[in-house]
Order: sequence, then C-alpha cells, then structure tokens
Amino acid sequence: MSEYFLLPLASLPFPNIDPVIVNIGPLAVHWYGVGYIVGILFAWWYAKR
Repeated sequence: MSEYFLLPLASLPFPNIDPVIVNIGPLAVHWYGVGYIVGILFAWWYAKR
C-alpha cells in the first residue's frame, strides 16, 4: 500500500537549471567550478585552523 503513496513523487519534473552561472567574454563560469573553488577554500581554511 505504501508504494502507491510514493508514486506521485516519481513524476516530479527535474528543474532545467543552466549549468553556466555567468559568461565573461569567452569565459563561462559553471556551477561545478564554483563548487570546487568553495570546497578547496573551505579545506584550506579548515586545515589552517
């Protein structure tokens, strides 16, 4: 019976998010690039603590 309650969740549409945050001339800044930078900066800050 519980599988019938989860069935509407399987039909949720995936949001169409643009992978590019901003274009600066020929340079495109992507979300995953910002994620890497934030992760590296956080790890560097945490290691210095």
